[in-house]
Amino acid sequence: MAASPKLAARGGDSSRRDADRALLRLIDDEVSNGITFENDDLVGDKSIRGRKGERDAALDYYDGVMEDLPSEQGRSSAVSRDVADVTDTMLPGLMRVFAGADKVAVYAPNKPGDEEAASQATDYINYVWANEINGYQITHTWIKDALDVRNGIVKAYWDSTPEYESEDLRGLDEDQIVALLEDPEVKLIGADGRDQIIHDPASGQMVPLTVYDVRINRATTNGKLVVENVPPDDFGISKGASSIETARAVWHRSRVTRSDLVKQGYPRDVVEDLPAYGSRKSRSDADRYEDDDTRSSLAGETGATAEVEVIEAYVRFDYDDDGIAEMRKVVVAGSSGGREPLSNEPWTEEVPFVSMTGQPVPHRWMGRSTFDNVGDLQRVKTALLRGVLDNIYSQNRPQRCVVDEAIINPDEVLNPTYGGVIRIKKGHTAQGAIQDLVAPNISGNILAGIQYIDSVIQRRTGVSTATASLDSTALEPQTATAASLEHDASYARVELIARNMAEMGFKPLFSKLLRIIVRNQDRPRTVRLRDEWVAFDPVGWNAAMDVSINVGLGTGSRERDLTMLSGIRARQNAIIEQLGLENPVVTPSMVVAAEHKMVEAAGVKDPEQFFRPITAEEFSQWQASKPPAPPDPKLQAIQAKAQMDQQTLQARAQGDQQRIQADVAMDQAKQAAELQMARERLEQEHALKVEQMNRDFELRRAEMENEAQLRAVSMATGVQGVSTNIPRQ
Repeated sequence: MAASPKLAARGGDSSRRDADRALLRLIDDEVSNGITFENDDLVGDKSIRGRKGERDAALDYYDGVMEDLPSEQGRSSAVSRDVADVTDTMLPGLMRVFAGADKVAVYAPNKPGDEEAASQATDYINYVWANEINGYQITHTWIKDALDVRNGIVKAYWDSTPEYESEDLRGLDEDQIVALLEDPEVKLIGADGRDQIIHDPASGQMVPLTVYDVRINRATTNGKLVVENVPPDDFGISKGASSIETARAVWHRSRVTRSDLVKQGYPRDVVEDLPAYGSRKSRSDADRYEDDDTRSSLAGETGATAEVEVIEAYVRFDYDDDGIAEMRKVVVAGSSGGREPLSNEPWTEEVPFVSMTGQPVPHRWMGRSTFDNVGDLQRVKTALLRGVLDNIYSQNRPQRCVVDEAIINPDEVLNPTYGGVIRIKKGHTAQGAIQDLVAPNISGNILAGIQYIDSVIQRRTGVSTATASLDSTALEPQTATAASLEHDASYARVELIARNMAEMGFKPLFSKLLRIIVRNQDRPRTVRLRDEWVAFDPVGWNAAMDVSINVGLGTGSRERDLTMLSGIRARQNAIIEQLGLENPVVTPSMVVAAEHKMVEAAGVKDPEQFFRPITAEEFSQWQASKPPAPPDPKLQAIQAKAQMDQQTLQARAQGDQQRIQADVAMDQAKQAAELQMARERLEQEHALKVEQMNRDFELRRAEMENEAQLRAVSMATGVQGVSTNIPRQ
């Protein structure tokens, strides 16, 4: 058992033993009172659950086992399998969303310089998911668990056990063997020595030499990524936890043979004292061991092949008594109250579990299942279905009113046979001796009730005939808009479930896978990808890169997806025709991406074999290296005609311009002449006016002089009455 370095300073072995005992008590308490398959502690129909856990009852309802609704003796025992119908209808669409694309997850850089690493991480981790850890089966089981029992659990970790390849080498001498074993990745399995005669170059003689034929194991990997589904009945979490990351404790219990525990390095004496695993009463475990004889034989086994219950727990506990609870990984074995610790170490990495649910419940870790939505309706519908069948049975074989004294062979009445004869005594008629008590036909009313239950199931789950790829009404007259609206409305809940699974399940898982690979894979790997050998070295990758899950398609039929994508491609082609190949709106990489989506929507993987991805740089290089196309004769004729037309237009325009210039010049000259004539006329008129004014002035002056002379004469002579008013013109 690992001890913390702080223990020595804190008080030594006694304090450590006290901490170990407290830690074991905490684990026993968590396992007994936490949320497990048998103790699921969530809202639900308690009348359905009865003595079982709700998730145990969910599996029974899925299989058509309804212990809470037993059938009456002699009556119909039919069961409506609505839980199974809803689950099995949703499962194909969800699998198509997460397993239909070539790349389940796409990594994106979150800082400059991560672009190339993000592209490599996307290719490599999707390759590992699909080809090395059987991602399809993990996805199917994970989704099925989430639909059936609320939460599906996967465990992702790095298995550091190296993998070896055997090699046989012949004729090695001792120096060669020593040099070979200096390689830490080589383990010697066996060696056989033999003598042979060789030529010694130094002496020139033939001398004996011992050589060896050896078998070695050479390490090919330093470990591998492991992703595995955890059975729901083998997982537990602290009561009241809202997530695995914040839970006080999470644990995974499993059944391991004593032999495997010894191989893992645990002390043999401790392992041999562990009690053998007893039979468990959970339904899921019973499914894995359906044979009662197998279960009893396993429970009674002893020795190395006996199975032991092992719990791998991740617990927050103040082991070093510093007042802060640290995460510890503790492995214990045995039953409650007698569990023995196999290992106890501080845990600085993330918890290896990822939980997924399609219908999360706020502030709770556990979500809801199909059974939670449909279980009560399945019980009501089963009762109605049995009523319909009982009514039909009673009409096919009604009760009879019989007069005993009138029947000679009453056995034929009680146990009728086809073609049998009922003998009636004389004096009695058949109508008087035997009369059928026909029950009224009420199946129509009950079937109406069943249809109502189906409508409630559709509203709760979104599953209906409209969500199927083809139903009986697909060929009936209906507008495309009405059909599309009905389908989209019915599928809205299923689409929400897919989005919840993507964001709360697959996204955290693929983020965890990236961190595990970056942290543990310390050497490059070369894998065959798209018919090419590609080397991937995660050492320089950013473990905190963003990740997104491909869930764009799959929410409708393939025909609907292809129609939508065909419309997108048509718009892309229109833009390219309008703006040309080198346009800023639709790049060649966008066209290839649309073609990839169309291939994936058609259900074909690896779209790169049909359309190779291309970058902007590659397209530019291709454009530059492309030889010029030969001239088209028709185009040349059109260009020559256009050139001639252009020359004609230019000549015509030049003549028009010259004519316009001449007209302008003439107009300007005419205007100048008219202006000059007007100026001269004004000058002449001005001169005449000046001359007239001068003459008038001279005349007036002469008149004034004459008047002055006359006035002077009059004054001199004393003659009065001489008029000085000379008439003026």
